Parts: sequence; structure tokens; C-alpha cells
Amino acid sequence: MQVADLNRRVYERPGVARYYAAQDGLHAAEVAILQRYAGDIRGGSVLDLGVGGGRTTPHLASLARRYVGVDFSAAMVAACGRRFSQHEFRQADVRDLSEFPPQSFDFVLFSFSGIDALDDAGRSQALREIARILKPGGVLAFSSHNLRHAGQARFFREIFRVPVTVHPGRILRSLFRVSVRLCNYCAGLLHNRREARYALLHDPGSDFAAPHYYVDIPEQRRQLARAGFTGPTQIFDESGNEVGPRGNDCSATLHYVTRKP
Repeated sequence: MQVADLNRRVYERPGVARYYAAQDGLHAAEVAILQRYAGDIRGGSVLDLGVGGGRTTPHLASLARRYVGVDFSAAMVAACGRRFSQHEFRQADVRDLSEFPPQSFDFVLFSFSGIDALDDAGRSQALREIARILKPGGVLAFSSHNLRHAGQARFFREIFRVPVTVHPGRILRSLFRVSVRLCNYCAGLLHNRREARYALLHDPGSDFAAPHYYVDIPEQRRQLARAGFTGPTQIFDESGNEVGPRGNDCSATLHYVTRKP
């Protein structure tokens, strides 16, 4: 089964959709990006890729002239429709956005490392599609797992993470989750892939049920250039600081912002 299909199966689960539909706050880096690029969003056409349960919807739709949320999970799209019936949501795969004409959008957001649900070839295809549907001068903002933060020690901490409690029922549920994570992690070792420039690793975010893409900064810059994003790229750490003198390039997640020439 392909990487995207494994991830789609996770995000179609009713419990996962309910979890994402309960989220409503922006991450620190997203706050920084939306403030800095508010002029590109305000009054423009915005595409919210990997919209999930609509966490970012009110923050973008309140500024945009046209807002469209897209997800490859039917369960997520349905959750968004129930939550924000006044807005437009579609089920689509970022690797094929042919339902949108070229140069349709001023701003594209692909948050919560959604692009990492694809393999290497799918990622390149997605970036080309985004470049196609962006207007000249349009902005792409997305987040991705940082390869420099993909150490085994972190994964083991996540596997055996349990809340501090004396409640017997919660203890049993926690131990059950540990067993699920451990089984998924061991099964994923057969399919994980590490290359010099990227890795596909079963990720803690889905209890290690599906692989996600990890990439370092130089390779991500090369991928953007190959897709046609040849201009400067700004990179933010999880705290919203621009990577450089103050920002942390070892942040678990990095946020990239670039423009279409």
C-alpha cells in the first residue's frame, strides 16, 4: 500500500476526524506567518490544503475574498462541512488539483505537515500542482517534519509516554496505547526508509500507524526550486522565529514560506 493510502486510512477514522474537528488554535509559527503575509491573504483567493477538521479555517476565511478548504479524507471534509457550513470544502488529492484552473489562488496554506503524508514522488508532484494553481507572486506556506529531529531516542520517548495518574482506568488505557504504539512502531520498521536527503518514518502523530516524510532544509529548498519556486524561501521554527541567528533549525517541525515568481 502506498504512503498516501496508509495515511488516508488513518485520517478516515471517525475518532481521528473528531479529534481534528476539536482543534481551533493556530501554532506560534502560523501566527507569525499569517501576520507577515496578511496582505497576500486579505481580499484574495485562499486554498487551505490538508484542512483537517477546520482548525485554520476561521483565521483564513475571515480575511479572504474566496476561501476553499481541501482534504483527501472524506471524514475530514464532512467534519469541516458540519462545523463551517458557510464555507466551501472539497475532497481532493493535492497531487491532482485539476479541478482548479491555473493561477486560481493568491495564497496556499498546507499546514500541520500535511505534505508529509506523501512519498518522495508524490511530494514533488504536489509542489508542481501547487505552483500551477498559484498566481504569479502568490504565496505558498507549509510545514514539514525536520530530518535533523528524527532521532530514535525521541521515538522511544513517544512510544512509552504515559500521563501521570493514579486512576486505574486511565492507567489501563495508557498501557493499551503504549502497546498499540509499540506494535505499530515494530511493524513500521519493515517499511521505514532512510535516504541521505530524506526519510520515510512511521510517525508518533498517528501512534506510528503510518509513515511520514522527514526532510532537511537544503533538500527542501531543492524540491521547491525544481517545482518552480525559485525565489527566496523563509523558514520559521515552532516558536515562530525565522531560522537563522534566533531560529532553531533543529526544531521538530519547520515552516516554509515562498513565492511563485
